[in-house]
Amino acid sequence: MKRIAIFVLFLALTRVGVAMGASGAPVGIGNFFLGPPTITDSNLNQVLGLLVGPEGKPGAAGIAGANGIPGINGVNGVAGPQGLPGAQGVQGPAGPAGAPGAPGAPGTGGTVNAFGLGGGQVALNACDDSVNISASQTFATTKFDLKSITVSNIGNTCNGQKVIIHFSYTIAGTKTSVSCDQDFDFTKGTSVTFDSTTPGCAITGIDMKNLDTNIGLEFKENI
Repeated sequence: MKRIAIFVLFLALTRVGVAMGASGAPVGIGNFFLGPPTITDSNLNQVLGLLVGPEGKPGAAGIAGANGIPGINGVNGVAGPQGLPGAQGVQGPAGPAGAPGAPGAPGTGGTVNAFGLGGGQVALNACDDSVNISASQTFATTKFDLKSITVSNIGNTCNGQKVIIHFSYTIAGTKTSVSCDQDFDFTKGTSVTFDSTTPGCAITGIDMKNLDTNIGLEFKENI
């Protein structure tokens, strides 16, 4: 502050300016040390002084600028390489065997290769897939007796085998079983007939009403 005050005092003592509109004479600039030169002198050398005032207060904040436009989305990254397959794990040991299940209910009794007295076709799992069978009867005064049983449509693959029939009849609560067999010779035909002339075959005087329901049939190797 002292330096500023001395500088201002120096200017006040060395420079005096008069600008009054009293006459048309040139404006004079007074200098106490060098004399009173006129403004038209060529050796005029003015001294300028600068006074620095106190710093002013900051101005009010300006209006905020407008928001910028949104940025665009970036490009998707490249997919990474597929990872290597994992190694197969070690197979675990087999578990212990489970407890046996409960036994099933017994099946009903079967009638393998059996046919009714009325005759027809019977399926086989032997030398032929299927054959035909029929029973005939004869009238004997007051009843019908069994006359013959014929097995026909036998294939040549059964040649040389025994054809066996099984049947039974019941009289007064007594059951009698009969089995008859004959060799099959394909060169003599495709059928075999069992009657009273067949050796060892008791087909005589058997009332048809006493015959049991089914007749069994089988083919057997002739050994």
